[in-house]
Amino acid sequence: MSFTAKLIGPTLETTGAHAGRACVAIEVGVGGALAPEDLVRELRRLDTIRTYRAVITGATAAAAWTDELAIPLRRAGFRIHLQTDGTQAPAGVVDWLAVTPRRGARLAEFHCDEVRVLVDASSDVHELDGYAARWRCDHYLVQPKTRDDLAHCVQLVAARPRWRLSLELRDVPPLTPAVGSPQRDVQPAAEAETTLLA
Repeated sequence: MSFTAKLIGPTLETTGAHAGRACVAIEVGVGGALAPEDLVRELRRLDTIRTYRAVITGATAAAAWTDELAIPLRRAGFRIHLQTDGTQAPAGVVDWLAVTPRRGARLAEFHCDEVRVLVDASSDVHELDGYAARWRCDHYLVQPKTRDDLAHCVQLVAARPRWRLSLELRDVPPLTPAVGSPQRDVQPAAEAETTLLA
């Protein structure tokens, strides 16, 4: 099996409940073809600051993500965060599933950890209520599509306090280990959570 992806990192997660956390990113559907063992090798090479966190993005991420890719990554110690548009559940194991629903699309039924709605002038509390009823989770986020939508996001949070504001990080500089500083934060056991695998 080969998997088409572009690997980026180390970098920061730019949106959602984990915005600002160090990771390596896998953008599905662009870049070159990788076999699962190549994916693991390349992520280890890129993860110079030892984040052990792989964020999978892209329009076809959920459809392409299978256990054939997930299990080698989990065995290598990576936590897997997958971002999807809600139209399909991933077939492979993930540690964190973030949904950014595509308005008007036929949405699938599955468990997720985070729902993030991109807000524009037409977004309302009924839309938020519908997503909250479909996906029960602990993290509901509204994120402005443009700078002009920020005030509307704040109004929606005021009307539905279980939701909170998410802003996209932009222009994230490359992450590199501090010169002369030993790496001490190596694969925290509390976050490894690899018990799903035999």
